[in-house]
Amino acid sequence: MLKEFFKIAHQRQTKEIGVRKVAGSSVKNIATSVSKGFLKLVVIFMVIASPVEWYATGK
Repeated sequence: MLKEFFKIAHQRQTKEIGVRKVAGSSVKNIATSVSKGFLKLVVIFMVIASPVEWYATGK
């Protein structure tokens, strides 16, 4: 399930980068946009995983 999520997200992101390139965005703008999206996912997964890990270790 997680693999399919990343596959769909990657396809959407590839299309978005293509549209931004055609629209004239700089590489810096595209890289910033991609990084923000990835960083949001990492933070969300950390927020979900931290309590689960804490509970699993029994502390």
